[in-house]
Amino acid sequence: MRKILVIEDEPEMRRNLTTILRLENLQPLAAENGRLGVELAKKEKPDLILCDVKMPELDGYGVIAALRAHSRTAAIPFIFLTAKGKKSDIRTGMNLGADDYLIKPVSKADLMASIRFHLERALQQTMPEFEPISHADRPWKEMLGLPTLFPSLCYCHGTPCSVRTRSHCR
Repeated sequence: MRKILVIEDEPEMRRNLTTILRLENLQPLAAENGRLGVELAKKEKPDLILCDVKMPELDGYGVIAALRAHSRTAAIPFIFLTAKGKKSDIRTGMNLGADDYLIKPVSKADLMASIRFHLERALQQTMPEFEPISHADRPWKEMLGLPTLFPSLCYCHGTPCSVRTRSHCR
């Protein structure tokens, strides 16, 4: 089950968010302020973080700065969920490395779409683009298809060969 850390100082909002996450088969973790959120993120390494901006002890901007500076938490998808909706607030959050910036009130559909997108993107980023296959047991000429593609360029035992069949070069 995917762990989502909710860092929110308003108890009712925190409770609503954790309930929504639970109903969506996600495992919510909750912190009531930024300082506790950073500690919990380092301890639990959640799959995604939802964070308010205006909070006591450490605001959301301080939270993301602390998490991005720590190797264990730097790559965790981070979504601001806040009432601060001015363009300058959004730009500040995105410049600090937020993956998304949602403005309260937010619909459940928009919230879950953002969460699902960023969880999926994070999963894709952990998968290798390709897995190299070792061909150490195959001659390089065969791997490149040289005897087939360019039979007149075939080399047998390190010297040029004029024979035009692939079977001759093995």
